[in-house]
Amino acid sequence: MKLCCITPPVKKVFDVVELLDLFEVYETESSALDSLA
Repeated sequence: MKLCCITPPVKKVFDVVELLDLFEVYETESSALDSLA
């Protein structure tokens, strides 16, 4: 699963509960979409 445009507080929570290892995180929607190609 891919996530994009998440705010710093949300990213911090994901990091604390170690969920960032389960998701691909992208800064922008366009970079997430580009990764699908």
